[in-house]
Amino acid sequence: MKKLKAKYPGKCLKCGCRFLAGTTILWGHGNCELVTTEECEAAKALAAEVAEALAAEAAANAKPLGNGWNEVFEALEQAGQKLKWPKIIVEWKGTEIKLSIAGPKSKVPGVINVAAPKYGHGFYGRIAKGGLFTPMPGALPEHLGFILGGLGAGGKEALAEFGKTTGHCVFCNTGLEDEKSLKVGYGPVCAKNWGMPWGKKAA
Repeated sequence: MKKLKAKYPGKCLKCGCRFLAGTTILWGHGNCELVTTEECEAAKALAAEVAEALAAEAAANAKPLGNGWNEVFEALEQAGQKLKWPKIIVEWKGTEIKLSIAGPKSKVPGVINVAAPKYGHGFYGRIAKGGLFTPMPGALPEHLGFILGGLGAGGKEALAEFGKTTGHCVFCNTGLEDEKSLKVGYGPVCAKNWGMPWGKKAA
């Protein structure tokens, strides 16, 4: 194996700890290892220090959005019992976002990730239970604040309103065609999967 400095963050196959770009590693045939046990421990400590600094910065920039987000969490969690990858797609005046719960192996498990619908086209931040939004640095989509604030104020009702306004179900992102679905903002299958009222309950 060849000794060099890592160009990118990675994971040591020997001890399992993650290291940052610039760390000296042993590399060969696509595998990488930290050189010594001391370097493994140093990489762990440095990564923890960076993570702590990032967490502090994120907490300083966090914004409360409202308790309606508890209902959005509830809908995503209920759908997760029936769907493998539940997600909500909300569009408003050209701004389109995807909401999904981060899995147990994610960097921040259990939060709602706010991103562009297409993978790799933008990650905008995370929302914790209670509606605390931690935005990513940099420019955010024009109407993101309106969408997130609306869901924080209205919860499930706001999800339905976005569906009614755009004519697209926010749960499956398909066009609504029949009168009843257009009236409530989603169809009967999504109502069952996501715990939304249907029929007389939705009237």
